[in-house]
Amino acid sequence: MPKIIENIKETILIKGKEMLLEGSYRDFNIRKLAKNCELGIGTLYNYFENKEVLVYNIFLSDWESTMNLADEMKEEKLPIREKLY
Repeated sequence: MPKIIENIKETILIKGKEMLLEGSYRDFNIRKLAKNCELGIGTLYNYFENKEVLVYNIFLSDWESTMNLADEMKEEKLPIREKLY
């Protein structure tokens, strides 16, 4: 019976980000990421066609989080200094 893993794409992005923060783009390895996510390499490639697309999606996810936080801060009645902090 196949193993069911929830939120695979999200898990890949989170673990991938952790690996990038610990190392570098050059050292970023799809095989190691698949192992860290407890996935087969083929499963990982079902979600991201290559290393470049995966890293792009990691950056995109971070950017979207930052923009959502900025939108939330616009609505708060705080001095700009506190919002930036």
